[in-house]
Amino acid sequence: MSNSNVHPAFKEILDSIKKPSVSEQLVDLNDVALKEARNLIKKNQILLDGYNEILSLLLDTGGVTKEQIVGILQETLKKHNEK
Repeated sequence: MSNSNVHPAFKEILDSIKKPSVSEQLVDLNDVALKEARNLIKKNQILLDGYNEILSLLLDTGGVTKEQIVGILQETLKKHNEK
């Protein structure tokens, strides 16, 4: 429906109904920020778990190869993706 046939007194009200309020926009932005924060936390947890595995191997064996580090990080990522 076009607002051109609407009485001017109601046009502003109709226009404001169609637009999300500032608080609705902030809630939407907050939801996006919360999702991004959760994604970052998950990525940090994956890295932390991988680093813990690498550190354990270092302490147990006294050395770690590049291939072992890559393998550990890949396995850690795989475990988190299965959750």
